[in-house]
Amino acid sequence: MRGVGAERIDSGAATWHAWHMQPDPQPGRYYVTAIDGPKRYFLAGPWDTHVEALAQVEAVRRFAELTDPRAIWMAYGTARQPLGGEPIKSALGNQLSLGFVVNEGSKDARGIAASQVS
Repeated sequence: MRGVGAERIDSGAATWHAWHMQPDPQPGRYYVTAIDGPKRYFLAGPWDTHVEALAQVEAVRRFAELTDPRAIWMAYGTARQPLGGEPIKSALGNQLSLGFVVNEGSKDARGIAASQVS
């Protein structure tokens, strides 16, 4: 898996990645990811295009920060999984609800760790 996202760099209320990221045109499954030191998390997705995943980074970050106190220290971005094989199961899925990405089975922040990879 090759990470194609940008590190989160705050500038007031604006976030660098959403406006400065060149979308990856390659086919694949795209996820919103978080990095916490050596740990990597697939928080949301998959989406069919990088543009769709990029559009969700900020909402996923906000949701994570509201539900997990560790989330404010993580870096957020996107990653692409090549087509073929089983999709990676992300903690939040790819369904939109109230501006946040949620999965019907997600109950709380403890689900974030369920999709940890390292």
